[in-house]
Amino acid sequence: MKNSTPANPEIGIGRRILRHPPAVLSLTVFILITLSCWLIPALGTHDPNETRLSLGATAPLAPIYELIPTSKSSVEERLIDQSRATRLIENGRSSLPDETAVSLQAGEPLAWIEVPPIIRTDEGGPVRPVWIHPSSVDPFFAQLASRLPDGLASLPGPPDQFVSSFTLQPSPLRFLVGTDELGRDLFARTLVGGRLSIAVGIAATLVSVTIGIFYGGIAGYVGGKVDSLMMRCVDILYALPFLIFVILLMVVFPKSLLLLFLAIGAVEWLTTARIVRGEVLSLKKLPFVDAARCLGLSHGKILCRHILPNTLPPVIVYATLTVPTVILLESVLSFLGLGVQPPNSSWGVLLNEGAERMQTYPWMLIFPAILFALTLLSLNFLGDSLRDLLDPKSRH
Repeated sequence: MKNSTPANPEIGIGRRILRHPPAVLSLTVFILITLSCWLIPALGTHDPNETRLSLGATAPLAPIYELIPTSKSSVEERLIDQSRATRLIENGRSSLPDETAVSLQAGEPLAWIEVPPIIRTDEGGPVRPVWIHPSSVDPFFAQLASRLPDGLASLPGPPDQFVSSFTLQPSPLRFLVGTDELGRDLFARTLVGGRLSIAVGIAATLVSVTIGIFYGGIAGYVGGKVDSLMMRCVDILYALPFLIFVILLMVVFPKSLLLLFLAIGAVEWLTTARIVRGEVLSLKKLPFVDAARCLGLSHGKILCRHILPNTLPPVIVYATLTVPTVILLESVLSFLGLGVQPPNSSWGVLLNEGAERMQTYPWMLIFPAILFALTLLSLNFLGDSLRDLLDPKSRH
């Protein structure tokens, strides 16, 4: 008689995955993202925590220039991106249309004039910072005096106090996806943040799966009143708002990554427990369990050696779907300021920073969001593919 089983049991799970293109693609994407987060920062990206306050937020691959102080200047060397440099040059041209404007050329001498924004002109606006040629400094202050209520006496010090002299040089620095407001490399910060997010997702999933397997296994194997009592506890915990429960744990106990792993894992095991209990209830009635009892094996050995290993296929499927859920929960906690703490970063921290500044610096949100979405999609597709492979009836 022909076997009607949809899947050949002699073929291992690994071979089934390799014969399933969606599963291979999803797993490949997740592995590539994970390896990139661990390997690329170690191979030579910028330090993710190195700040460049003079540079600030720069767009992806924007040209950057070094401002080298002249011998008469006491200011430090600074960095500036092309967009801000162009803006300062335009400020100079609008202030002194008849003077020779500076240009973005190597070795170009320039005077950077920056008056404190608390000083207001007759129109009520601040004095915009400008780049002008050093020979145009005196005409600039003469023109500025006519716009201030008390002339140059409105300034909190002599005009020379607000002038810095530099020469311009192109910088070799380039940032693939730009920098944040502190001048930190966003590419490196996103990859290093991915380490924490993925580690939290995998570690918390292992915690939740371990708790769920043993809790559900004991409840299903013992049965009776013990099973009823244990599953009523699960029902009660299901009724609690999990996010609030995790937030309370993070607020009451000292914040740490270990607590984050445990807190998330401690509230994600309930579904695993229900799945395992259902599998155990059906497995313990099969002949191989009766044979194990006849051989004199203890209940613990029967449960751990013979029953629980047979519950792993659906648990593996659920675990692949739990990892993105945990990563998303960690991101929500970090978004609320209860997860990963500065100076460390995670995808939740970066998405929070990017969401606050998306109108001004959209690149701070786009790249972390793309990497985060690709990771979640790959894990969800992998879970769906494993469900099809391990339970072919689900296709119908």
